[in-house]
Amino acid sequence: RPSVVPGREHQIRIRYNSSRQPLQITETGFSPLNAQGQPAGNADGATPIERSTRYRYTEINGRSVLVDIDGPLPTSLAGYDDGSPAQNDLTRLRWDRSGSHVTRVLQPDGTTVALEHDQAGRITTRTEDDGVRRLQRQMRYSALSANALQAEEITTSGWLLDADGQPQGSSRLSLNPQRILHDALGRPSQGIDTAGRSTTWSHDGSTQARLDSQGNRSQIERDSEGRITRLGLYREGQDLPERAAYYGWNAQGRLSHRLLPDGRLDSYTYGDAGELLQHTDGDDTRTRWLDNGSLHASLSQTPDGAVRLALQGPASAAMEQITSKSRSTQPAERRQALRDDFGRTVWLQLADHGRQSARYNEADQLQVHTRADGSSTHYQYAPSGRLLAKRYEAAPGADRRSSSQTRLHYQGRLLQTIDSNWQRESIEYDALGRPLARTIALATPDGQAEHTYRTATRYGPDGRVHSRTLADGRVLVTRRSPASDGASVQGLQLQSAWVAGLLQASDHWLGAGATGLLERLLPAQTVVGDIQTDAFNGLQHYTAGNGLVTSRQYDIAGRLTQQTTGQGTSQGTSQGTSQGTSQGSAPILSQRYRYGVGPRIRAIEQEGPPAGLHKTDYRYQGFGRLVQDNAPSAPAPVQRDSQGRTVQDALHRYTYTEAGQLQGISDHQDRPIASYRYNSLGQRVGKTVHQGDRQTHSHYLWQDNRLVAEMDGEGRITSQYLYLNEGTRTLPIAKLESAHNRDNASGKARMLHIHNDHRGSPQAMTDAGQRVVWRARQTPWGAPAMHQAGHTSLPRQQAVLNLRLPGQYFDEESGLHDNWHRSYDPASGRYLQPDPLGYPDGPNAYLYAGGDPLNRIDPTGLYQEDMHYYMVFFLALAAGLDYEPARVTALASQYVDDNPITKPLDDANTLTTVGSIFKNHRQLLWYHFTLSDDKGTTLPQYANDNVNSVVGNLSPQLNNLLNASRLGNPAQPCAEYQFLGEFLHSYLDTFSHRDKDNRPFDA
Repeated sequence: RPSVVPGREHQIRIRYNSSRQPLQITETGFSPLNAQGQPAGNADGATPIERSTRYRYTEINGRSVLVDIDGPLPTSLAGYDDGSPAQNDLTRLRWDRSGSHVTRVLQPDGTTVALEHDQAGRITTRTEDDGVRRLQRQMRYSALSANALQAEEITTSGWLLDADGQPQGSSRLSLNPQRILHDALGRPSQGIDTAGRSTTWSHDGSTQARLDSQGNRSQIERDSEGRITRLGLYREGQDLPERAAYYGWNAQGRLSHRLLPDGRLDSYTYGDAGELLQHTDGDDTRTRWLDNGSLHASLSQTPDGAVRLALQGPASAAMEQITSKSRSTQPAERRQALRDDFGRTVWLQLADHGRQSARYNEADQLQVHTRADGSSTHYQYAPSGRLLAKRYEAAPGADRRSSSQTRLHYQGRLLQTIDSNWQRESIEYDALGRPLARTIALATPDGQAEHTYRTATRYGPDGRVHSRTLADGRVLVTRRSPASDGASVQGLQLQSAWVAGLLQASDHWLGAGATGLLERLLPAQTVVGDIQTDAFNGLQHYTAGNGLVTSRQYDIAGRLTQQTTGQGTSQGTSQGTSQGTSQGSAPILSQRYRYGVGPRIRAIEQEGPPAGLHKTDYRYQGFGRLVQDNAPSAPAPVQRDSQGRTVQDALHRYTYTEAGQLQGISDHQDRPIASYRYNSLGQRVGKTVHQGDRQTHSHYLWQDNRLVAEMDGEGRITSQYLYLNEGTRTLPIAKLESAHNRDNASGKARMLHIHNDHRGSPQAMTDAGQRVVWRARQTPWGAPAMHQAGHTSLPRQQAVLNLRLPGQYFDEESGLHDNWHRSYDPASGRYLQPDPLGYPDGPNAYLYAGGDPLNRIDPTGLYQEDMHYYMVFFLALAAGLDYEPARVTALASQYVDDNPITKPLDDANTLTTVGSIFKNHRQLLWYHFTLSDDKGTTLPQYANDNVNSVVGNLSPQLNNLLNASRLGNPAQPCAEYQFLGEFLHSYLDTFSHRDKDNRPFDA
């Protein structure tokens, strides 16, 4: 086909053996960039590119079977038969004597996978060995049917290996077995997970229901054509749903409207060919689509007249241009990109980010990323594809001392150490490959010394975390309810270091059973207790360690309507409501939330000091942007560098690391105010504040992407933060201050309890005597709020808490908030740096949470939407599709998430956030969790952390989607591209829906 470089060709050559099996696939083409990484002015200046993949076969039992795959990286075949796959990118397959089943896989990283099959060809045992540990998963199938494909019992075990590669018997660890029963038709009927929780399924004609161990029921109802008409959530013993969504269909069987529990009504209009022409959402925003074959346009208009127009079309074979305009105060977005013949983006220009270029190796791994100022990031990989090093280089002529490097070392298949300029981390694992301990060394500002901290994790027999050892040696223990009550978290308790040491010795000498009994007898300090979680609404009630009770109430749509924190011992109920504080006691924090149609908060009534009873109304304009009297005004003019980063504003001057984080702040006379240091993940681990000739140093410790500890310049722990998980969010629940904390007036260690608003943003902090020692009064954007005349001002703070909006940390020296990937200015509601993801939420790359901080949060500084569109676009181009087919494929892939029929969940609709398996049950399994069976449980053959087990062994549903893309009419390829987009969406979800251990999430 024609190359992206005019006058050149992009070729793919395939060489076959006598059995018509490919022996070698060679791809050649050109990059539109020259040798200096700049767009070539002509074809002669373009850079040629080439890569090859080779295959080898052998004959077994008359069959020619694949035994070796030599990837595209340049490797030598000298000593091929005697070489170790760990030295190249070879993958080797070994077969049984009949040539029917693969029995062994030797992967490029040296890991071997052994597979055992029964007479029916089903995998009964999968054993993975990386030279350090052995993981084994055993599957037992129903004895009633030799054709049953779903295992009834799955058991996972692990061993550490000795120097001879043999399992150490004493190191064996096993998880509780997972059991699933099926009815005569092969449908799930009952399941018991590793925690002992039971789930029951019922199938009654057009109705499907799922019951938990408490009798709560989620139910899907369909019409005679199998189309969903109602999705409902039912309490135990109820015949009417507590919450439901309703669906209507037109005569052609297409979705015509959808009514959600919060009152939103969506409607859809289609053309004669069945194409979607118009969608009016629950906020009355109307979107129309037009496509003339060469130009695709979408026009969205809100009731208040805001308009957003998006145009897409090929500017040339190599150039992609996307323009988005909005009739509002937001600027227009313009994007230009150059791709090479392998479909990789090699040059990119964004209005707010400047120009960037990229260079890749033969395996499409990014090797060099060069930014507008000439600074660059270099990546080094092992032949197996694992990242070994990442190096930042300063721009030519810049201070080379700002360059930094990160090195990664592995033990077996697991990452063992991460060594960067300011942080060195080592990780220890158990026989199951779970992290047991982390040792983190933080460098001092001069780099001449370091402070070391160790944290640890202990697991229960169900595989879930039982306790965590904090940096100061104390242990945070999780208490759970019995399996019959859902095995949910009931409380968090803090044990002293000496108690933790005693329990560790008991575990070693007496076993887990005796340790569990001893643990309940030894003293512990309650962090939070009496946690009650509602099956439909989530966190409902908890009591802080000082006795203060937080209770929540929800409406029929599952929206939070009231949250109260105060004195009392009242219990929450199981019906979605809970009592407030005891009579006669003034609440420390009480907020009532008012809504109209939809999920957005329209008013907040707040009761309690310092303002007494106060009501704030909120309104929105355009595409959901919050507007109110104290909203941040347009920011004052600032100076930005070639990468769009603020280098000077009305108060300060700013410098940045090569990775883009804020490095230093000075005044306009270049007098230093503060400097910052980061680890390899971009998390801030050090700070130096300048006050004249005096410098104050601080260090920070992170765990699971959360700030967990602060240390002073001598490395002494001054503060630690404890969190409570609430679905996908985490709430800061307590602050532990040591005697070394300069803000701790008591002079001795103390626990302070944090009380948050609906977003998880701290609003107050109390001590053991329930006294308020810190209180915040902020605008929705996190800036300090002014109090109305006549209201009591905030009392003098008796403690310091620098946590702000979720994921943000307040810097007193600048007034800015560190937000991990970026620095945030709450006064303007904007970041200093543009979003590293580009324009994921509209044309403004600096605005916080898309302009709606009241209902949305951004804990990482990366606000992302429509990722399927961008990812599939590049993947389709990399696969050789032209611009228009690639765009259709990408749009189809994204529409799986946007289509109400196949959309996985709606963050604003509590019906789906409760448990997405209940909404669009069948579609979830078809498009989003294709490794799950009918009951939403991962199929046994994929319940592992080896993503390669999916690559060459697609699930039945992935095969269905792939086959659908191959059945299109060649004369009308658009349908083929649409089906391909649906397949790629499901394929991407297959790899992204995984936990921190890289194992698939169940639907």
